[in-house]
Amino acid sequence: MIPVFVLSLARTPERRASICGQLEALHVPFTLVEAVDGKRLSEREMLTLAPRPRRLTLRWPLSKGQIGCAASHRLAIKRIFDSGAAFGCVIEDDGEPHRTFPEFLDADWLATLPRFDILKLAGDEASSREMLAVPIARRAERPVCVPLHPSYASRCYIVSRQGAARVLRRLRVIDDSSDVMIFRRPMTSMRFLDIRPCVVGMTGAESTLDADRWHNAPAPWWRPLLSWLPHRLSLMERKVRRYLVFIRTLGFGGFRRIEIVPLELKHAAAALKSQEGRQQPLTAD
Repeated sequence: MIPVFVLSLARTPERRASICGQLEALHVPFTLVEAVDGKRLSEREMLTLAPRPRRLTLRWPLSKGQIGCAASHRLAIKRIFDSGAAFGCVIEDDGEPHRTFPEFLDADWLATLPRFDILKLAGDEASSREMLAVPIARRAERPVCVPLHPSYASRCYIVSRQGAARVLRRLRVIDDSSDVMIFRRPMTSMRFLDIRPCVVGMTGAESTLDADRWHNAPAPWWRPLLSWLPHRLSLMERKVRRYLVFIRTLGFGGFRRIEIVPLELKHAAAALKSQEGRQQPLTAD
């Protein structure tokens, strides 16, 4: 089994107890990594990690919580790289691993997959575009896919040693949230896979990422107006990057193989039910 690193804040003992209990019940060995607490970052520390937290390509300035989260993932990925392991897993303490989670931690099985930098075990469906993917393998009754658009959320993923080196370069200077930097605006040299439906869900614990953005990352009233065009252009650039990553992985022929493969279990069940309905023969009353 590959090494598993759990990101957890010391000030949320209930979340830490929850993830530790779940992993122990699944007989998954793990190492706790003390996450960077954004609320305790000084202004100087924040600017060292993220020199431009208010740049206009961001719809709103980065909050300290977002900066701390990205720094925490950088810390965990550095632990994987330094371990010398071929693969390692990062999971946040609000994750809820499915009983099949240990099956995806098999180093021998991971080595049989096409070369990848990150294999996502959790994600969020922000729109129908996130459902577009190309299945290439199966594990525990779940397809392993190449996503057209890697989803939001950095709740749980497996990173290869080569991928860890790339992500560490990407996170050297923090300029957005962790999921945007790694997945939504990726390095074009990256290769992504994901599992659908997700293997790790959410416990529903309260977010530690400063959900009230206006309070934790205040901005003048005119900022949304001034940042609108830079932000829209940034969104276009993100999409181009994701397309380049997809082409790098599967070539242009991959576009002909795209299917709708839901990320969330409830959507997968609905899609399966709909598909079964279409396959039923028509009968006359």
